[in-house]
Amino acid sequence: MTSRSTSDADPAKVPVAKVPASAMHGMKAECELAFRVTRAFPAGQPVDPAALRAAAVFHPAVEIAATRYAPGTGNRASTTFDGIADNGTGGAAVIGEGIADWGDIPFETLEIDAHLDGSPAIQAYGGAYRRDPFAILGETIADLHARGIGIEAGCVFLTGSSTLPTPIRRGQTLTVRMGSFAPFSLELV
Repeated sequence: MTSRSTSDADPAKVPVAKVPASAMHGMKAECELAFRVTRAFPAGQPVDPAALRAAAVFHPAVEIAATRYAPGTGNRASTTFDGIADNGTGGAAVIGEGIADWGDIPFETLEIDAHLDGSPAIQAYGGAYRRDPFAILGETIADLHARGIGIEAGCVFLTGSSTLPTPIRRGQTLTVRMGSFAPFSLELV
């Protein structure tokens, strides 16, 4: 699989998602490896890994992680413990084009080229910091099933950040290319 820099893409042809920034505070962009399931997996029924693999479509994605708390609304300054309690609440997600035939993608080494307004590339995680996203999908669905929660067709699962969470502000644009797949952008408006 060959990869090109996002700077090689014709900006006029890169789709741009407009993400409203007004409801989110302290936003950070995280490139993610996501899966959408094309069929339901009802609770109480075992999930066959082969059936899950056949029903999973891979999507390059970006999560906009943000806090639920508006700055200056509490009676004290926020701390790291507030952030942990908030669990880095997901503010938004931008999902790239789906890839149904993903079985040969080397997820553990998939190149992620992400740039915020032409800045240097955002650091991508590798080695021990990147796991097989399909294994994460299976573990997540198994955990939900253990709680009696079924999965509906069309559900999208983000499998964790593959890049350093990077602060992003209103008016900035993030452009991402994963491997040789079509690049996509998001702009906070």
